[in-house]
Amino acid sequence: MTTDTYSFRNTYAFESITVGVTAKQLTAATFENSQEALITVASNIVRWRTDGTDPTSGVGHVMTTDQSILIKGGTDISRFRVISQTGADAILSISYYK
Repeated sequence: MTTDTYSFRNTYAFESITVGVTAKQLTAATFENSQEALITVASNIVRWRTDGTDPTSGVGHVMTTDQSILIKGGTDISRFRVISQTGADAILSISYYK
């Protein structure tokens, strides 16, 4: 039996965002000074990018329900953009670490 464990520096913030047909970014006041962001798709399918360009429903990395990514570095966190691939609202859960 395996157990997934996460070992991070100080967890200091959390947010949940709803993503629709317009590209969205993370909340700057929430992630300020963070070094890592753990992003999990709670529902639906999304596309994301970290180059500061908005993804579209056909362009960007795909994440489906229950998948997570760990974004490292304040620059990539601030440039993270996400959109729903299907057009239906998606929910993301994000934990921030220093």
